[in-house]
Amino acid sequence: MSEGVSMSSPDPRAERTPVDPFEAIDADVLALDGLDPVDQVAVFGRIHAALTAALAATAGSTPAGSTPSGSAAAGRPHGSGR
Repeated sequence: MSEGVSMSSPDPRAERTPVDPFEAIDADVLALDGLDPVDQVAVFGRIHAALTAALAATAGSTPAGSTPSGSAAAGRPHGSGR
């Protein structure tokens, strides 16, 4: 074992809690009230990007209790007619 390295201390990065992306969105939404409209554009851009990434992460997944099916027309729930 080399000097100065302790095998008993874990990597500090492993102890960090993952950041919830929705916490950042919530903080951005709360910050909007205090911003001039021209400054809100960048904040809305961050919110949009974060929500887009979150939605993309769900691609291909199905909600609990449902089964994937290709029989419904895009954008229409099952049993909606046409």
